[in-house]
Amino acid sequence: MALIGAILTVLGAFLLYLGARHQKLMRPLGPFGKCSAVIVLGAGLALLLGSLGPAAAVFAWMIGAMLVWTIAPLTIAWWRGAPDGK
Repeated sequence: MALIGAILTVLGAFLLYLGARHQKLMRPLGPFGKCSAVIVLGAGLALLLGSLGPAAAVFAWMIGAMLVWTIAPLTIAWWRGAPDGK
């Protein structure tokens, strides 16, 4: 259950990242996509709470989300390469 919760947390965080206006991967998701991301993040937290203690579950949930929000922009910028003229 903890693994599924971690996967849902990472997926929800990435979907929430895709809803941001300043992300460079694709066109930002609309309100339905952002709402879905929040639901998936909540489901991930619920599964983590069911399998871990409350403090460990919230810690793992926050670390998973922060990891995605830190690594995704850097990875996408590296993948797209430098803009012309730089």
